[in-house]
Amino acid sequence: MSGYSEWFEKTKAELLEKGYQKKDVTVSSGKAMGIGFLYALPFVVVRFNISAMMPSCACKVPLEKKAYLTGGLTPFIVLGFGSVLFVWIYPGTASLLTMMVSFVSAGADLMIALNVLKERDALIVDHPTEAGYIAFYK
Repeated sequence: MSGYSEWFEKTKAELLEKGYQKKDVTVSSGKAMGIGFLYALPFVVVRFNISAMMPSCACKVPLEKKAYLTGGLTPFIVLGFGSVLFVWIYPGTASLLTMMVSFVSAGADLMIALNVLKERDALIVDHPTEAGYIAFYK
């Protein structure tokens, strides 16, 4: 077990002891790889991982819903709108294909964000090796 996985299990146990309830919302590596890559801003609290040939990242601290959504949707917004702007400035097949790849690459991020939108008053902890998160409720 890696150091981060140990930290994850310890944090999970601490939150459960404090009275939070657990809701496991993870996605298998194979399914997430089929949907796309996960991205994150390169902050110190972000851990990068490659599992089953799928690059991913996980935040090392529990986040509230708004913060988790901001981090999860940032790559989609930046790549998506950047690609649309690029296609508008340089129209062509290559530009259009690049835009499509950018949108498809954020597929897993969008799927996870849709699940996060359903959560209420939860602390969200990224799963260290799977695409997804564990939601803790009080």
